[in-house]
Amino acid sequence: MIKEILIKEVKIAFSKHIKDYSLVLEETGLEEYSVFLVSSSYILGIHFDHYGMDYTYTDFNDKSRKVYNIFKFLSEKRVSKLVFYESDKSDKPYTESIPFDLLTFSDHLKNAGKDILEGKKTWLKQYIWPTGTMSEKLFRQLCP
Repeated sequence: MIKEILIKEVKIAFSKHIKDYSLVLEETGLEEYSVFLVSSSYILGIHFDHYGMDYTYTDFNDKSRKVYNIFKFLSEKRVSKLVFYESDKSDKPYTESIPFDLLTFSDHLKNAGKDILEGKKTWLKQYIWPTGTMSEKLFRQLCP
């Protein structure tokens, strides 16, 4: 049920980004509560767990398959461009918190991450936090 809500709400929250940046919504089956917005050069991962939402970025041209925490980057390096809302849904059931979190992050990308959505990579030079590694199987499945 969570996966279905996640897919439905990502389509709603990111509809303009999907259209404007030719993103494709992918669900792989390899990640239980994750969906991916795939462009011709990068993957935006949208993940849900008991801590909340997590947003990641992986560059197709980086064969090491590094996974960057995109929200961490935006909230630390571009915080002045982010819009935070008064309403806090953290204590609400996930059926209410997921849509709110997705819409908020979509707005963050619109206001502070347009260059990232356009596929520009210069921001990666400013990324200073630990990265993860996407599994080779998932990377191959998502690459266009």
